[in-house]
Amino acid sequence: GTSTLVTSLAFRPRSMKSLDVATAGTDCTICLWDINRPHNRPSSSLFIHQDNDDGAAKAGVNQICNPPIVHSLSWSPSGRLLSAGLGDGSCLIACLDGRRLNEVCRLRDGHDSAVASVIFPQFGPSSSLSSSFSHVTAEDRLMISAGSDGSILLWDLGSNIAGDNAVDPTSMFLGFDGGRNDSANENGGDLSSAVKGLSVSKDGAHPEILFGIPHGKKINWMVNSSSHDPALSNSLFVADTGNDIAVYTLPRE
Repeated sequence: GTSTLVTSLAFRPRSMKSLDVATAGTDCTICLWDINRPHNRPSSSLFIHQDNDDGAAKAGVNQICNPPIVHSLSWSPSGRLLSAGLGDGSCLIACLDGRRLNEVCRLRDGHDSAVASVIFPQFGPSSSLSSSFSHVTAEDRLMISAGSDGSILLWDLGSNIAGDNAVDPTSMFLGFDGGRNDSANENGGDLSSAVKGLSVSKDGAHPEILFGIPHGKKINWMVNSSSHDPALSNSLFVADTGNDIAVYTLPRE
């Protein structure tokens, strides 16, 4: 399949007639494979081109190679969208159209270094929002990225990308006013000063940063719990260069 280093893979949820897995690595290419049909060629390949956007080049980004390598992959809960954390500090969002991966957009101006981890958290519905989570794409709008710059960013991908049936992430969190959210807990403590408003768009249709958590240390990986977990629900678990795992519990509606 590939002669280069594979840095990330992610199994696609809701694969009805196939068992799909996306892989990516140092060849700057995302490949889609059907494990039920093993062969030497992927079903689809998406090459990560150099980002030539006028505002894409940012001073201080420690990029290993250009085009950027892929550090992390994550599918949206519906299995329709795929997010990739890139070495240039941006996140690529791709959409699966049939058996073909197509680039939809790049999320820029968030991280000052490589994006080490991306997740569609799939927190699940809270008691007050349970009726809104019935559609398959309900949780496709919220994506979280973590970078080597020590920052964690929560993105709203917007209705244009996630679809009209996806839940607006601003309705998921307590105290969110559309540009700031000043409540987050790490290991049960009060971290009101750790969440900074970073909103770049407010129309709900296009991607925007909801808020960020300045973790500080270089982040290696990130996972989350759901609203149904009995302990530390709605939490992010962050592995960095230290010996401890940091836990950020997000205030849900």
